[in-house]
Amino acid sequence: MDSPNPSDDQAFTITPGAALPDGGDALKSAIAAMLGDHSGLAARIRTLENTNRSGHARTHIRVHYLAFRDGKPTLDELVEALEPKLVGFCLPRAEINDTLGQIDTLTRQQVLERISALAGRARRLFIKTRIATGRSGEAGELLLYLLTEWILAAPQLIAKMSLKTNSQMPVHGSDGIHIRYDEAEQTLLLFWGEAKVHQSIKKAIGAAATSMAAFFRDQLAAEIVLVKAHHHMADLSSEAREAPLSHLDPYSEKSNSRKDISTCLIMFDFDAALEQHAPENRETAFRATLLASIGAAIAEFDAVATSAGLDQHNVELFFLPVPSVDDFRRAFQKLIGWPE
Repeated sequence: MDSPNPSDDQAFTITPGAALPDGGDALKSAIAAMLGDHSGLAARIRTLENTNRSGHARTHIRVHYLAFRDGKPTLDELVEALEPKLVGFCLPRAEINDTLGQIDTLTRQQVLERISALAGRARRLFIKTRIATGRSGEAGELLLYLLTEWILAAPQLIAKMSLKTNSQMPVHGSDGIHIRYDEAEQTLLLFWGEAKVHQSIKKAIGAAATSMAAFFRDQLAAEIVLVKAHHHMADLSSEAREAPLSHLDPYSEKSNSRKDISTCLIMFDFDAALEQHAPENRETAFRATLLASIGAAIAEFDAVATSAGLDQHNVELFFLPVPSVDDFRRAFQKLIGWPE
């Protein structure tokens, strides 16, 4: 099982102080400046140490579950913890930084008003997107964003939520776009996200494989154009912007050192039948039940990935069982003010 600590993942090792060729230092600094700190989520999302691995060498499996309190998984607390994350997920970095850059010149009341305005705009974007797309999966996309930044240390490169309500904007590709630089291999890593939230884990896995295959077959080129036009690097120096963008230019030699990786969140209903256990023993029982069942889920993913032609593709796969995905959706919609 891959460690949830990015520094322990050898595929993403960073050597402090190493000089990077051809703008690598600028690229490293630019990406570090974009990365948020989501380590507090460790209080809400646990990691299941797991020896089950995918049969595909390029697929890395991570299994998570909700923290327990008094014998129950803390679903409502997870949703509550998402609220402060809405602004960073939804809004362009330049808009956020413009507000933060004014703080020293504002009164305390004005600071509160500016921050409140950002939070309100983020909530309204979720509601507008729900109306415009007819989809209710954005809460899963928010979780995938957080896991990708927190676990993989790969910051969001473009806030797609801020584009989804524009009817002229083709944003029906990946659910999220993140970036990282692999110093050891001098390679730019682009993470293309898919979040699948279904009651059935089998349905979620099948939908994920279908979406990933369709994305790389039909949508990758358009997504790269979108990144060039709407990336979150406008407030960086020209050198810092040029470093990652050169990896997206097919006429640049650096484009040959780019690696495309799918990040995928599989969120599903999971009943571990814990009532037979005393409250203080239920988390341990839950972990044992989840561990016993996850191997079959990984085998299912391997099978559908092979059928979809993804067996040689780079995949970072997150499993996150919850008591009820419907309850998760309802709690999140209530959080953002969506009418019941």
